[in-house]
Amino acid sequence: MKVKRIDGILFEKMLVNGLNNLKQNETKINEMNVFPVPDGDTGSNMRMTLENGLRSAKTNANLGAYAVALSQGMLMGARGNSGVILSQIFKGFSENLRRCSIIDAKEFLEGFIAGYKCAYNAVIKPVEGTILTVAREGIEHIRDQINRGMYIDNFFSIYVLEMKKSLDYTPNILPCLKEAGVLDSGGAGYILIIEGMYKFLQEEIIDGEVLQDDSNAPKLDTAKFDEYSSFDYGYCLEFILQLMVSKTDISKFNQKLFIKDLEGLGESLVVVKDGTKVKVHIHTKLPAHVITYAQTYGEFVTFKLENMALQHSNLEAHEEEKKLPHVDLAKIGIVNGEQLKEIYTELGCHIVLDGGKTMNTSSEEIIKAIKMCDAEKIVIFTNNKNIELACNQAIDVLKQDNIHMIKSKNSLQGYYALAMDEADNDNLDYRIKQMEAGVEAISTITLFNASRDCTLNGVNIKKDNIVASNDSIILASHNDIYNVVKKSLEQIKDISDKAMCIILKGKNFNYDLESLEKAINEANPYLEINYMDGGLEIYDAIIGLV
Repeated sequence: MKVKRIDGILFEKMLVNGLNNLKQNETKINEMNVFPVPDGDTGSNMRMTLENGLRSAKTNANLGAYAVALSQGMLMGARGNSGVILSQIFKGFSENLRRCSIIDAKEFLEGFIAGYKCAYNAVIKPVEGTILTVAREGIEHIRDQINRGMYIDNFFSIYVLEMKKSLDYTPNILPCLKEAGVLDSGGAGYILIIEGMYKFLQEEIIDGEVLQDDSNAPKLDTAKFDEYSSFDYGYCLEFILQLMVSKTDISKFNQKLFIKDLEGLGESLVVVKDGTKVKVHIHTKLPAHVITYAQTYGEFVTFKLENMALQHSNLEAHEEEKKLPHVDLAKIGIVNGEQLKEIYTELGCHIVLDGGKTMNTSSEEIIKAIKMCDAEKIVIFTNNKNIELACNQAIDVLKQDNIHMIKSKNSLQGYYALAMDEADNDNLDYRIKQMEAGVEAISTITLFNASRDCTLNGVNIKKDNIVASNDSIILASHNDIYNVVKKSLEQIKDISDKAMCIILKGKNFNYDLESLEKAINEANPYLEINYMDGGLEIYDAIIGLV
């Protein structure tokens, strides 16, 4: 597609193609994780961030206005470091071009330069050899080649080519990439998006659709519908039906008759036919009748059935819970799993967000939690280094000066920090400092099974071996828990000063306790060992020493 200027409508189509290009390679990007932990999520975070932007922005021929709406949606939906940086690139892009209804190659250049600069400014300690480097070098190395008369596809062609060169060089900049034998996953994901935009201009359309993300929707409490509940609302039934030649003459499918027959079975009926597929939405108390009738024409591609009485009662409860009672100091924790949510609640956490398996909570989810708090001061326990950027972004959006982020690196650090709070002390700043001191006081070791072979921090790692790490540093790897824990504890400098060992167990905790405790006792025979069931998804266990 040889065009020299692009409006908002074409820009949106290019972005959707970029998203679909990323989605097709999402698993590959996820697997480019430096750490051999089975939690690769860079591709997923970038995908969900861009999806949220595309959902939020309404189609608009004015490119500047569309880009601003896109950016706002991405900022709110940003997940993980890669998602936040991606949202910041498009924030800088949109701010630079917000007054442009259509743009040419030169303005694209200026927009992407503004984008990478905005992303650098958003990161407290920018690390080279990452998506930041790829975005910066890719555009800076071609700036002298771009002019206003250039075709847009030519601009994207050389932009992608230059970014790929930069990506290939990232292991030479960031030693951990070279040691792990991977390229930077964030940079690779960003290239896929831009490459997908370029492919659209080359008339290479990539199949896919923007998915509905219900991760922010309130979870249904099934206890609100029991044997005494009234059933006034019926069911919300949605499905896509594939018409089948074995069941009907598709060429003679009568949509009006189909609608008429369904109208007698419910209300709020919507029927849309697209080729040989029919999408149906209906509120009905007789879902079995609707299903049986639909199957006379074909079979279901997708299907969703929800009890609207349950939805209604949960919605009412959700509305009531929007604002919590006033407290002096509100505490928000981000964990993964019901067991940890209970533990944090028992320790006085007012809101506990379930961050899912990898705990990459979006900025919007954090903002909603903050808005629920009525407090003089609010503290947020991030419990994951990859949450900090999204949390910072949420704080920046709200522009409140009473929010404090406690940078706990895992759930056990957050737990101990909560335990250090002196809830009866009126000095809120002192309480916050005490909780921060709790993070500093506990040394933690995470244990997990390696997802692949690699070498990191000079440690040879074999797939499925037990691996121990301290924050972002690999300490040891072996197939024997005694060996791993012994080598790890030898690297804890002040272990002789510790008095207690807390072991937070994950779902897959199945280590030999005798071997585990032997290694701990050899490091410090005076340590009191305590176990807690945490239900961790990624880690087999977290060992804490205080």
